Amino acid sequence: SDVFLTLALLTGLTFALLWPIEASGGLRGGDKVVHFLAFAILAFPIACTGRLRMSILFFACSIYGGVIELLQPSFGRGAEVLDWIADMLGVAFGIFVGGKFCQHNKRNNLDRDSQNSNSHAER
Repeated sequence: SDVFLTLALLTGLTFALLWPIEASGGLRGGDKVVHFLAFAILAFPIACTGRLRMSILFFACSIYGGVIELLQPSFGRGAEVLDWIADMLGVAFGIFVGGKFCQHNKRNNLDRDSQNSNSHAER
């Protein structure tokens, strides 16, 4: 179910973003890409369901990202405004892609249902 998937993603993301990490010599700004992708993945399934208005989804996920950033220093991590911006950009991307993906799938399902109805009517 989409609710279970969202809760699992939210739980996993919370642990991942609050887990203490050692500073690594990775690519500069690489953590921003991780934030972007993580929040895009979080927003995608919710956007697909259409259960929430996209503005509410964006606001809720953005607040979640901000709260995580504020909590990170308590867990031995650094809080950065740029991480939060990457979170919000990821949410926007996830909403956009999720909305388009599901809109496309719904249209294909309607077309397939229409074709099936027509083939049954011809019999």
